[in-house]
Amino acid sequence: MLQVPGNLNNTKTHEWIRDEDGGELAIGVTADRRNHLKGALYIQKVAATGAACVKHHPIAIIMSSELEDDTVAVANAPTNGTISRINDAVLDSQSEEFDTFRHRPYDVWLFKITADDPSDEWINASAYGKNFFQGE
Repeated sequence: MLQVPGNLNNTKTHEWIRDEDGGELAIGVTADRRNHLKGALYIQKVAATGAACVKHHPIAIIMSSELEDDTVAVANAPTNGTISRINDAVLDSQSEEFDTFRHRPYDVWLFKITADDPSDEWINASAYGKNFFQGE
């Protein structure tokens, strides 16, 4: 079974959420989603710091030369709020942060938001690992 860090919540669309100090939420993509991405990767932001974000709308697009099912993977906002930070280091495919994302996606957040309201749709780590992981 996949080892999902216990301090994270997750979404059905494979984003992880970590509650940060000061009310920010750090958002990344789960290992399950990352494992479906093959070949050359790059990440493109589709929203800017300070912009409003809408639950289930894309904040970042993750592209790969060989995807199993899709042409792109999307990192969506897990709740309504405001984008407080974007991890620009992970956007550089030559950076150490990007390399960490490729191998340990739970160690790298893509963006942070200040939530208007927390979601009741989030899935705790245990339930996500049991019900949504599709294999490595």
